[in-house]
Amino acid sequence: MSHIPAKNFKKVRYYGFLSNRKRCELLPKVYEALQMEARK
Repeated sequence: MSHIPAKNFKKVRYYGFLSNRKRCELLPKVYEALQMEARK
């Protein structure tokens, strides 16, 4: 298995709680659930 994707492979980087639409509302909840401080 190669760690280099195929030439025509499109990598999806942000989905779920890291998507642009959800990040500002869900990321603080993720930090709270993990008992972490949010980075500025």
